Amino acid sequence: MHASQATGGLQACKPDDFRKGISFGTSGIVKDGQGLRSILVMDDKTQGWVGIPHGGIAMGAMADLAFALMGKADGPFGPYPFSIDYRMGGASARLGDTLQIELAATEDGAKGAMIKDPNAPPYLSATFRFCAS
Repeated sequence: MHASQATGGLQACKPDDFRKGISFGTSGIVKDGQGLRSILVMDDKTQGWVGIPHGGIAMGAMADLAFALMGKADGPFGPYPFSIDYRMGGASARLGDTLQIELAATEDGAKGAMIKDPNAPPYLSATFRFCAS
């Protein structure tokens, strides 16, 4: 599925969920079986340098989804202990682009990717591991 076609079935974020509202706007978050998906639109709120999307925004959006998928909400920045491995370097993103985010549950966390073009490597991929405390 191309990111521009991925809006079907997405529900808007609740107005009181400020942090998710910034990342996902009116795109919302959809639970599909063992995973979550959403859309991130690279707009002026996501830029680092003028005209260039900030990779940290994409990383934070994926972390928000991983924490939600696993039902983890402890602490101000997610549950502890956890580890995240991010990989960037696939398709580049520019302001105005729409990226599809898909995460699936794994035995000890979640794994996912942020895709601009399904025919190109992901803009961002990540593996999240949550350890028992």
